[in-house]
Amino acid sequence: MTQRSTLEVIAELMTANGWTVSHQQDGGEARVEGVHSSGAAAMATARMKDKGRELRFYAIGSDSRGWTRMKRAGLEDFLETKKINASMPHWRVSSSKCTCGKKSAPTQEQALRMLEEARSRHIRKGSTRVEARVYRCNDDARRWHLTAWASWAGRETWQEATPAR
Repeated sequence: MTQRSTLEVIAELMTANGWTVSHQQDGGEARVEGVHSSGAAAMATARMKDKGRELRFYAIGSDSRGWTRMKRAGLEDFLETKKINASMPHWRVSSSKCTCGKKSAPTQEQALRMLEEARSRHIRKGSTRVEARVYRCNDDARRWHLTAWASWAGRETWQEATPAR
């Protein structure tokens, strides 16, 4: 019997609790993300470091505007309840590795809402720039941006990955 990775276990817990799950990888990093119909989102990341694998766990509630970092047990509780348990250790993520200075959103769902608002403004005001899609920030996987570029095919840093079976 093969040992399942932490990311695989988290993905299975997401699926069991009604989350839509996606897997991404980029060289020595891997990530599993989940979005829930309530608007909540969760992410677990694994990165190879000199001292071994570093795991991090994040969640954002449906009524929250930013990510919260927590321990694995906190994320597992969040996946079941869709709420951050105040009695478990957690830390608000107040910084971002994003250096571009563009307007951003913490989840793809929130970025898609921003896109709709931008398109609506375009129709009302007749601006020349028309936002076309959302994309994940290459510097910070917890941020999403808007762009007028219709396609950026082949240039994304992060790629969809198929989970190991």
